[in-house]
Amino acid sequence: IINTTPCGMYPNVGQCLIDPKAFPRLEAVLDVVYNPFRTELLLRAEDCGVTAAGGFEMLVAQAVFAAEHFTGSTLDTDTLIPTISRRLRHQLANVSLIGMPGCGKSTVGAALAKRLDKRFVDLDAEIERRTGHNIPDIFAEEGEDAFRRYEAEVLAEVAKGNSQVIACGGGVVKNPANSRALRQNGPVLWVRRPLSRLATRGRPLSKGGEALRQMEAERTPLYTAAATAELE
Repeated sequence: IINTTPCGMYPNVGQCLIDPKAFPRLEAVLDVVYNPFRTELLLRAEDCGVTAAGGFEMLVAQAVFAAEHFTGSTLDTDTLIPTISRRLRHQLANVSLIGMPGCGKSTVGAALAKRLDKRFVDLDAEIERRTGHNIPDIFAEEGEDAFRRYEAEVLAEVAKGNSQVIACGGGVVKNPANSRALRQNGPVLWVRRPLSRLATRGRPLSKGGEALRQMEAERTPLYTAAATAELE
């Protein structure tokens, strides 16, 4: 399947015209959309175990061949296209951090953003900025369901951007749509830390003891499914 429509392209990410599951003999999917790197169509194909590729390298190839045409130069396209594609992907990709509350995602994220020269986004801080309320107050006054709605809405907008390191709240993986939003523009790293070393102060759902162990048991499969790699 080759998608040559703009369906799923920024800013209308998440849209998809085709369900790869409807094609049991499907072997590969190419989506010429280049923003985001992985459209909903590609994510669905990957869920089915089907080889999937996006249109970013095609975009770079157009630029390289256009440079040849307009300058009259002969370029080493076989080398330039993949080299430039890798360099731009590295520059433009998001890096998202998930993990248990208090595992150090914000600290790691800020350091990583500085090292990679990317914008740092603390998702919880962004939620507080946009709602005008701190997170403990949201939980106390409106409940967890309301917070999760705010979280999903803010993340959907933030994840459309590029060149960011995004530190997420511990429960972000409870909504599968959040994990897909994070995966569309870069890797998702699971920050793992022993329960005994987790910070718990000021965290509405993270009180320590048996409740924290139960939370870890419930969320570990979700972190595993969402993560591209683990950091310990």
